[in-house]
Parts: sequence; C-alpha cells; structure tokens
Amino acid sequence: MKLITIILFHLFFSSSSLFLSQSKYPDVYKEEFNNAVRFYNSNKKQFDKTAGKVKLSSEFVFSIVAPEISQFSSVYNEVELYSLKVMYTQFGKDYSDFSVGYFQMKPSFIESLENYITLNLTHFKDYNDLLFKNPNSKNSRIARLERLNSLDWQLKYLAAFCAVVENRFKSNTYNSVEEKLKFYASAYNSGYYKSKEHIINMQKKTYFPKSAKQKYNYSDISVQFYYKINK
Repeated sequence: MKLITIILFHLFFSSSSLFLSQSKYPDVYKEEFNNAVRFYNSNKKQFDKTAGKVKLSSEFVFSIVAPEISQFSSVYNEVELYSLKVMYTQFGKDYSDFSVGYFQMKPSFIESLENYITLNLTHFKDYNDLLFKNPNSKNSRIARLERLNSLDWQLKYLAAFCAVVENRFKSNTYNSVEEKLKFYASAYNSGYYKSKEHIINMQKKTYFPKSAKQKYNYSDISVQFYYKINK
C-alpha cells in the first residue's frame, strides 16, 4: 500500500510538471494576461498615438511591454519607487536602479536612451524633449523619476526605444511581423544596446517572470499578446 501511494505521488507531480511545461503563458497567468489586455483597451488611444510616431501598429507597440504590464504590482512598485526616491535621486543609478511603472523601466534604461539620442541628435530631433540640460544633476534625476511614474512619459520613452532600435539595427530584415516583434521585445527586455546576436539568442531562453517557478520566453509572450488583440 505504501509503495502504491509513493508511485501515485510521483505520477501526480510528474504529470503536474509536464502540464506546466506544456501550458502557455495565458493559461498559467490567465488573470494577469487578461488584465494586460484590458489595460491596452483602456489606453488604446494613447498607444495609437505612440505607435503613429514610430510608424508601427499600436498592437505591436503594446505587445513589446505587455508581459511587463501583466506582471505589474502596485505594492512592489511603491516599494521600488521609494528606494529610487531615497537612493537614486541622491546618488544615481549605481546605488539604486529598480524597474518601475507599468512598463517596468529602469532609470539606467532612460539614461541610456538619452545618451543614444544625444549622440545621434540629427536623427532624433523629435525626441529633444526627453533630454536634460544637465542630465547627471540631482534635479534631473528627480525629474526623470517623476516621468517614470507617469504613463504618458513611459509611452514617450517606449516610442524613443522603438526609434532607437530601428536606427541601431537599420540593416535588419524581418520575414514577418512576428519575427520583428520578437526582436524588439527581446531587445526591450534584455538590452537594446547589446549585440544583435545576443538579442536573438535571448529569444531561445526562458526567464520570465523572474521570480516565478514556471518561466517563459519574454518575446514569445509578446507574440501571444499580439495575436490575442489582433483577433
């Protein structure tokens, strides 16, 4: 009897693990997935405006950040914002660099966009309002953090990100919208400033959500969102 119980126990947990490994992100995180879709529907006009600026569809632009939106926690966001207010504004990104806002953007991410735009200003005249006269000052860090807590500003930074990826990888060719979205999503989550090879390689790795037992590939989740809202 004891042996049968042990066998059944192992069969149950083996089948549960197999089920999880075969289940897609929208199945395991159904509520989170649907919340992100509702977020898009509630803010579609703003996504339309953002997408128009970079000549992409709003569904495409949303899907880049959709996985982050689905895992957004207002409680964790407040904790991380507090840390940034105490440490980042005083000492900079080397002391505190948490991801905040619905799109989970870090101060270092924004600073890197500012640097890229500054170095390529002739191509980014439409993004001049993102820049600070004294980017490393305490006042600039305070203003940058205030922007990061604003959906309007995060959408501006998302547009800037898309423009930077387009510029940095202008020699890229894509066989489909899905392939292009996977590249942009992977660049967003793993670092647009990294090599093309690294960004493509990250499309094969499962690491999202970071603290979850069952992890998925970020760019695959983005594609699932894209097809969901394009039904």
